[in-house]
Amino acid sequence: MNWNDLYNEHGQALLLYARQWCGSMADAEEAVQNAFVKVWKAYEKDPSKITAPSRYLYRSVKNAAIDLSRMSVRRYKRETEAAGFQDQYEEWFHNENDSTQNEELSVALKQLPEEQREVIILKIWGKLTFKDIAEELGESQNTVASRYRYGLKHLSKMVSKGATA
Repeated sequence: MNWNDLYNEHGQALLLYARQWCGSMADAEEAVQNAFVKVWKAYEKDPSKITAPSRYLYRSVKNAAIDLSRMSVRRYKRETEAAGFQDQYEEWFHNENDSTQNEELSVALKQLPEEQREVIILKIWGKLTFKDIAEELGESQNTVASRYRYGLKHLSKMVSKGATA
């Protein structure tokens, strides 16, 4: 297995996928790195168990991101107990020509229900099929396709509202 090719093909999508659970880009990057290490170790131990490395990576990234997010929240609460929460905007998208659109899409994506956001990220950036997403999430293909369709519809409404405001 060529790990560089796997990273080049899925790295950015995995990073975006991790961002929905992580509070910072650094945590998302750490989650992706941890997932690659985990998959690599599992593959080295028994290659026959890793039949679909990209799907295994998404599952590992999700678990690592959730773990890191929980740790970050606990650390943040400890360190800023007396201070109020300050939400810092970090870009999820990078379009040098339109930073307003970047922010608009990031905000809209964060406002989607987690189930819809997860399916959209896996489908668009992860390039997984509805069948693969359904297997990964333990849902039917129809449920996954509906979440995708409703999520895109909501994104479209939120972004078009922002454009007219």
